[in-house]
Amino acid sequence: MKNLTYILVCWLTLWGGTAFAQLQKLPSVVAREIYSSALSLSAVERAALRGVAAQRVRHLKQLEKNNFAELDVVLSTYFLPDTRAANARMLVENEALKAKMVRRWVERDFYAFQQAEPLRRRAVYQAVQDLDYTSFISPSAKLIMVGENHYQQAVIDEVITLLQQLRRRYPKRPIYYASEFIYANSSTGMRVLRTSEEIEYYTAGNLFYWEASGRAFDTGVNVVGLGNPELLYSRSLSVNKTPFLESEVAWKALSPAGVRDRNSFWAEIIREIYEQDPDALVVVHAGWGHTNYTQLNALSFMLKNFKPFVINFGQFAPPAFKRYFPLPPEVLQKGKNMLRRQPRQTVRYVRFFPSKRSALVAGCDLHVELSGPKK
Repeated sequence: MKNLTYILVCWLTLWGGTAFAQLQKLPSVVAREIYSSALSLSAVERAALRGVAAQRVRHLKQLEKNNFAELDVVLSTYFLPDTRAANARMLVENEALKAKMVRRWVERDFYAFQQAEPLRRRAVYQAVQDLDYTSFISPSAKLIMVGENHYQQAVIDEVITLLQQLRRRYPKRPIYYASEFIYANSSTGMRVLRTSEEIEYYTAGNLFYWEASGRAFDTGVNVVGLGNPELLYSRSLSVNKTPFLESEVAWKALSPAGVRDRNSFWAEIIREIYEQDPDALVVVHAGWGHTNYTQLNALSFMLKNFKPFVINFGQFAPPAFKRYFPLPPEVLQKGKNMLRRQPRQTVRYVRFFPSKRSALVAGCDLHVELSGPKK
């Protein structure tokens, strides 16, 4: 997992053009500062604690064993922009939001630490080759959020399968595919893209998501862009040749405040869809850091009145997720047997959280992990 964070940092650095010079404190360092008093208790002082206070210290000590590395895996992306690119107001707000983000993660993890066994029992685990996503989603659902790690073809295939299944299940219902990877038209608000040429234009040279968006369009759903045009155009042009992570644009894209503002921009577009089409079923396709229940200022909470159903795809999951919701041995063995019999097929390891408490801890209502050729 640490390697994933390192690769991300390197990729963003190269994307910007040159190495960035002034990194912020990592989330693990912020956590140590926040919880320093509890971590510095002597063995005698810890032994004197009782109840929740004792549990909290045991939990923090467990996280400290790995130097709070899990926090770096989950949150480091938001701590990357160079501090020299921000003004004083942005820096003050950023420090407060970073601390809030770390506290939120630790509190959520502490709840899982306390309730690990009942949370695990409430989850449903499966290993299947064919998955009907609609069997998990209530017919009354209005909003489905698909969270992904970017540029994974296998995940795109699953998103298209989901759209196809929804289209078959609800042939007369208006279905919208709202994507982070397509620019919005800010001059006219919410805009349904009517042609493949429009989709090509509003994905602006991103061939991977142009193809994905075109495939979504071919399922017969309405395609809508969510991306802020000002932010995305600025990023693609690398204004004034400034490396991305050293630019103010990086703060608007990656910092906790920037992610919050991006999610707010997207939420307004989605609300506009419902204003224009109250019966709409909206499928949001974005990075899991935007949709996941565990994230500060997540889109799923901004639109909680629409009771979103959140799906996470892909191999990657925070370490805490696999610690509290490990796949049972019999499910893993069933998947291995399937792959042994049909090695060219994909096995889908499913974790379904019918209990909202479990879902809020896991970050999603349904998690699908793919295993198979080229997945």
